[in-house]
Amino acid sequence: MATSGAKKMIAECLEEITNQARQNPQIGVTRELTSAWLGVQPGDDDDIDNALGHYDIAVSSDTTVSESDGGLQAEIIYKTYVYEFYNFDKDSETSPAGVVNNEMRHLEEAGWARSFRVHGEATLQFKKVEKL
Repeated sequence: MATSGAKKMIAECLEEITNQARQNPQIGVTRELTSAWLGVQPGDDDDIDNALGHYDIAVSSDTTVSESDGGLQAEIIYKTYVYEFYNFDKDSETSPAGVVNNEMRHLEEAGWARSFRVHGEATLQFKKVEKL
């Protein structure tokens, strides 16, 4: 997820996980901490914008808080998840996406298209260390 919008939402998700670790440190215990799903708006990558449009991102992590020089730190090993639901049953809209949605709704009614979900996860895990 190399778009600026995705990077911004991933940073917000990681900040939420850091805050969870800060509020309840449980030193030396590895815990699974997850963020809320955050919406990503179309942005600076035409390929992703055309394929997904708006979509949601969440981060799941194994987080361990430890003591270090100067206080506590959280080691966050995390993975990113993506989700989108294309629902062609929506009412007609005037935006370009709404017009496409409206056309797809007609195809769905005729049995030639159907609503669908897009979901996935990063194949890599990433590591980040944050001072608490």
